[in-house]
Amino acid sequence: MTKIVTKKSTPTEKELPVVKLKSKAVTPKKKTGKKRVKKYLNNADLLVQLALSHKQDKMTEELAKMFNVLIDRYASKGRFAVTESFKDDMKANAQITIVKFWKSFKAEKYDKPNPFAYFTTVVRNAFYQYQNHERKHRDIKNAMLIEVEKSPSYAFMANYEEEQRIEKDNYEGTNIDGDITETVVHSSVDDE
Repeated sequence: MTKIVTKKSTPTEKELPVVKLKSKAVTPKKKTGKKRVKKYLNNADLLVQLALSHKQDKMTEELAKMFNVLIDRYASKGRFAVTESFKDDMKANAQITIVKFWKSFKAEKYDKPNPFAYFTTVVRNAFYQYQNHERKHRDIKNAMLIEVEKSPSYAFMANYEEEQRIEKDNYEGTNIDGDITETVVHSSVDDE
């Protein structure tokens, strides 16, 4: 058996989209014989794929892959390691958010467009939004567990006890009507 190897065709310079910026038109650089160090994403490739996507009025498959790589790499950051159980949900939320906002990036608005920074910010905000949403629901669940005299999570219980202590301290200095019972007298020295 012989294997048939087909070479992926790369678009010619005429087929590549031109991204017009305020200052000048930018076309992707021709590939030279030198190998450049490949970062996992770069702005030039993102700009080309965004231009193709805007031209087709739908996201290209390559752009979707780039967004997935961005989301996966951002999810691997240490600050999201504690939320391992929510990581897949956070990624899905970030994907939905990127699909909502990918068309809103307009390279023409900027002298030096930076789609990598733009979409990294979209992913970060989507992750934080999901965490806040989950925290709100977790706190509601823990408060309900306290009401039925069950054990909530340890972190919630520590915060709850601290709030109860502060509330008790504030309550001890007031009477039934909420008026302060203790009066503090400050002495003042007159400069005569």
